[in-house]
Amino acid sequence: MNSRTSATRSASAGAARSMRIRSGPAKRMSPSFCTSAINDDGSNGGFLANEMVLRSGPASTLMTPLGFATSRQQARQLVTHGHITVNGRKTNIPSFTVKPGEKISVRPESRRRPYFKNLFDSGELNRRNVPDWLRLSAADLAGEVVTMPRREDGEPEINEQLIVEYYSR
Repeated sequence: MNSRTSATRSASAGAARSMRIRSGPAKRMSPSFCTSAINDDGSNGGFLANEMVLRSGPASTLMTPLGFATSRQQARQLVTHGHITVNGRKTNIPSFTVKPGEKISVRPESRRRPYFKNLFDSGELNRRNVPDWLRLSAADLAGEVVTMPRREDGEPEINEQLIVEYYSR
């Protein structure tokens, strides 16, 4: 292996590591992102942004921008503990894939908990700046995915091409 190949491989591995840290998926899940990117788009990375934004499910990508959690780790815990419903059905799987038109809400039983009471009473959700591809109903402690996010809605410093190269080896 020459030094140029080694440097490219190192950069690709770094980009993949950065994506895993930001989006939170397990290492074994990341290649499926890239398979979808290559099969669905053909441009080796254009579709990856949407996959990274939606594929991690309600925990890491929807709970935080909606304001139900302050971090992805906290959001994952809220989902794992069963406080969240998707279309009225309880889910405890943080990687649950949410599609446009689906509604995410806090379970009625969980709304009595101090965390969600404080969240509702503080009025923080009413002042929340929600991305265009999401719709928030603060009174119901619910949100909805309106459309698929665009590349511009993702994190700008991620180089999808390097990630696809790393996993397509």
